[in-house]
Amino acid sequence: MTSRLRALAGATSIAAVAALALLAPSPAAAHTEADVVAVHQFGLLDRIDVLQAARPDGTLLLNSPYPVADTWDRLHAEVQERIIQLHLSVWVVDAHRIARESGLAGQINTVMQIAFFAVTDLMPFEQAVTAVEKSI
Repeated sequence: MTSRLRALAGATSIAAVAALALLAPSPAAAHTEADVVAVHQFGLLDRIDVLQAARPDGTLLLNSPYPVADTWDRLHAEVQERIIQLHLSVWVVDAHRIARESGLAGQINTVMQIAFFAVTDLMPFEQAVTAVEKSI
């Protein structure tokens, strides 16, 4: 199932997101479907049903400590089944490694922020990198 996983192009040149946060202005809004679900801590997939917020044909941005080719096999069968059921596009990034190599050890938020822009087309990738670099 590695064809479902894609590495982030150019990720090694960027820098950091440390926790999954579902933000909503009200409890009712928390139950809407998200186009993108970002999982900043790989272990959360085992403890919390983070994919409940994903809309069908949405995107899963996953911070994984494992190589892209190995990440699918590291996911529990239930998570794999849910990804397939929802037809999610899965993007994998090792935000901890990238942050460490960029001199931002422990600050994966910046890497995940840029990765989010890369998978959403909300902002051109280079513009997102420049904006984040200026803010550091």
